[in-house]
Amino acid sequence: MNYKLLLRIGVSFFILVLLFGFSAGGIPIMANIELTSLSDNSMIITWSTTNEASSTEIVWRAGGLTNITTIAGTTKYHYVELTGLYQNTTYQYRIKSGDVIFPPPPLFSPQSFTTLAKPSGEYLFSFAVLNDLRYANGKASTKGSRGIPYAVCAEIMSSHVADINSYVGPNCASGVAFTVINGNLAESSGTYGDQVGAAANLKGKLDLLTGASNFTSNISYKYLPVPGYQDKKAVYTTDWITDAFAPLTNQTSIETTYGYRATSKEVDSVFNYNFEYKDYNFIFLDSVKKNGTGGAADLTFLKNKIAGSLKKTFIFMSFPAYNPFETATKDYPLNIPTSEVGGDIINIENYAAFQDTIEAYTDASGNPIVAAVIGSHLGDNYNREISNISYVRQGPALQYPTGYSIYKVYSTGYVKTFYKTTDRDGTDKPYYEHARDQISAETVSGQAVPAEALTQFWLGSSSSRNFTYSYAFIPGLSPKVLGTGPVSNETGAGLNSPILITFNKRMSTQGLGTWITITNTTDNTALAVSAEEFIDASRTVLKVTHPDFTVDKTYRVTVSGSKAMDEGSTAMAADFIFSFNTSGGTKDEIEPSAHINLLSDNSSDDPFPNFTGIATDESRIITVQYRFDNTGNWVLTEAVDGQFTGTTEVFQIKPTSPLSEGPHTLWLKTIDGIGNTSSSEGFLAYSFSIVFGGKPSISSVKFDGNSISVGEAIDATPRIEITIASNNSVTSAKLTLDSTEQALTLLKVNTSYYTTYEVATALADGAHGITIEAFDANGNGATYEVFPLYVQAVSGTSIQGTPLNYPNPFDPGTQSTAISYTLSKSSNISLSIFDLSGNLIYKNTYTSSQAGGKAGYNEVAWDGKSSSGNYVSNGIYTYLIIVDGEVIQNGKGKISIFKQ
Repeated sequence: MNYKLLLRIGVSFFILVLLFGFSAGGIPIMANIELTSLSDNSMIITWSTTNEASSTEIVWRAGGLTNITTIAGTTKYHYVELTGLYQNTTYQYRIKSGDVIFPPPPLFSPQSFTTLAKPSGEYLFSFAVLNDLRYANGKASTKGSRGIPYAVCAEIMSSHVADINSYVGPNCASGVAFTVINGNLAESSGTYGDQVGAAANLKGKLDLLTGASNFTSNISYKYLPVPGYQDKKAVYTTDWITDAFAPLTNQTSIETTYGYRATSKEVDSVFNYNFEYKDYNFIFLDSVKKNGTGGAADLTFLKNKIAGSLKKTFIFMSFPAYNPFETATKDYPLNIPTSEVGGDIINIENYAAFQDTIEAYTDASGNPIVAAVIGSHLGDNYNREISNISYVRQGPALQYPTGYSIYKVYSTGYVKTFYKTTDRDGTDKPYYEHARDQISAETVSGQAVPAEALTQFWLGSSSSRNFTYSYAFIPGLSPKVLGTGPVSNETGAGLNSPILITFNKRMSTQGLGTWITITNTTDNTALAVSAEEFIDASRTVLKVTHPDFTVDKTYRVTVSGSKAMDEGSTAMAADFIFSFNTSGGTKDEIEPSAHINLLSDNSSDDPFPNFTGIATDESRIITVQYRFDNTGNWVLTEAVDGQFTGTTEVFQIKPTSPLSEGPHTLWLKTIDGIGNTSSSEGFLAYSFSIVFGGKPSISSVKFDGNSISVGEAIDATPRIEITIASNNSVTSAKLTLDSTEQALTLLKVNTSYYTTYEVATALADGAHGITIEAFDANGNGATYEVFPLYVQAVSGTSIQGTPLNYPNPFDPGTQSTAISYTLSKSSNISLSIFDLSGNLIYKNTYTSSQAGGKAGYNEVAWDGKSSSGNYVSNGIYTYLIIVDGEVIQNGKGKISIFKQ
């Protein structure tokens, strides 16, 4: 057996501990750092320390380390979950316990992770998978290369059930529809078989699982068992069907429907069944021969259940459906320890015929009918694609890494995330650490394989535990409307705003122009439709333009169920109808705008820096484009929710070409649904630097605490804060404001240098420019320039661009909204918020010396409460920014309240 790879893993692990995990006294402080779980909007990382007083903290953000998440309490076992993340976005992070930081700055850069991408289609449901339970309550734990914590198997199962029941799907959808219990439920060594079907043991715990209420009658159930090798080798009072699997099935459905009886106990691969749910087919295969004498799948049953459905199919079985050790296509360059896996039985014997069988079934476009084959048995996490079909092996529920998986299923794919169980014993020790303790070193040919290396091997790579798998739209799914803009029953819709309709799948263009009818319900007259066009490459978002609406009217939009068809010419099941009104609505002639989240210190050592930002417009955002240094072609950004259709859209930028070292500017151009485009003056320009360590970088310049961009307003006597980053000593720096030059005195902290310059003589009204230069000991220099910056001390106060507020809509009680605007000069400001009837519901004032009233960028928050302290009701509200009793030019906007 070749263990060279495991030895390399072990050596790497020990180097990490030596570098980061020991204090001066030689005591390990931080170990077992494992980024366990990734989804499209979350991340979970765990680690351990020997100091029970250590804090649990993570510093993180996309494009920098400015967010801090702290978990209260003291512990040796640290668990942090970040939620609400953007999909398909790279984040940097460092973790901290007490005074120990990983990775330690400045020697090592922050770690990073990238959230998973969501499939583009409609979210349908979720299901959970638990593999290899090996339930044996009362049995002592055993150590080994694949150690088993039998002593806490009951506690671990209770923890899994509680975790799965607490899962909430996307957009606060219900939890899992069902849970698959996939193979090796029983423990074969000893007389523990009867515990599987006993209400006082495993069955009683599984009965606490929750599931969907809309299953097909007499077929499906909230949890579905699949036999494994251990189940047919275990000892029972009667047999494995009578004492274990029959009690776990819904005996009025599955058992009756498929006729399982004790006489089936010695039939090869007999316990097979299937059901359909929400346009998917689920097949559960018994892959074990009688008495555990081998592995095989019933291909006749398999073929019949695929052919009888022809819907996208998930297949569950215990033994892998391919040979992971086949010489030409081995999963690993070594043979994993198999002494505790199940003798020499690694996969089904008829795996080649199995693959031929499922590959023979495709949809009309030639895509495989089978979405995934999900197995277990070997005890690792692994994912392989064979002929465009995903073959998944999932780690065990009992042995390390002691977890389960959640599959979020869409009409075009699924997101798979592995989770460690979360419960702990009375000493605050997680049960997955009990499982880790049972893994011991293995000696082969006189050479020791460390337990730590084996542990990481069983955990597997992140991409094998957590991944997105996408495919074409599932067959049989009828087209339907997922969302609209304006939304149903919206008040105050824009008079010239287009109508946007989002479908759940790729649509045809046949008959386009006749799909939509717009009716004025006051006199029941139809409004002419100017044009209908899809605005996205996937042909799922339809834009409908029209003559201007009339204010204070209600309009009804009908999407024809017979004329709106998908690309396969399947029509919708029925007409889709929604209404909105234009009470208080106005004609939108205001340019859309966007805001970028700034890099930490306005610098990055990554030549491919990622950015996130927010664009907003009442007529809905259609595209946000970018380019660097205001040269080259404009490039489309990505909407983090997959599509630009809302009034507020979060977007991300991922450069495809490396940026050179030195200063750069990022330019944005935003287009709304009407076609309003940010003008050249409205383009957002953000200055930053790429620093590789060879020369200094002027990474941050702030006026009165705010970062600035070209064309922004500043105070007449600003306080300028400057940060310079350099791995070499900075020997000199100077600032030139207009034509006045000033040497700067620097304060060094780590690899950064700080200074402050205060303008003593008030700057005249008009345009000004600033240049900052810095030089290191090797003569390398850096320059920062920005021109023009405007002072408007004499003239009246104005707002540059359009105020933004985000999130919008927002949910008071769980969120607040941030209102941001740029003032031409410092002023005493009043923020007033009105309902659509003109009633003042909230007012706050900000002086010229505090955030909210300073020249330049300002950001203030509203929690959704009235001035009397009560949360306001759902609806649209107007805010006004007022100086000396007058609304500032451009000083108004709209806020939507939507309480869940």
